[in-house]
Amino acid sequence: MPEAKSSKPTSPGKRSPNCLECDLVWKEYALATRNHLDAILAKEGSKQTDDIEKMKILEDAAFEAARRRALARKAVWDHAATHAGDIPEAQE
Repeated sequence: MPEAKSSKPTSPGKRSPNCLECDLVWKEYALATRNHLDAILAKEGSKQTDDIEKMKILEDAAFEAARRRALARKAVWDHAATHAGDIPEAQE
């Protein structure tokens, strides 16, 4: 999976209250996180069936959702760097 636990900070900090792009990237990250969690639940639920094809499709979907979540998380960090004036620690 693209996201792994690390000792790095899990948040780039506070949103800038007057920045529309901050709101946008955080909303995109929240949606990607929700979609990832839904995909994980669907994948785990498919283990209760004998449908190997469905399990494979849902496993692939969960992997893709994790990838999209990681990209959205990177967008939050990248945007936060524009407010900080420096680049925060890179996120995998």
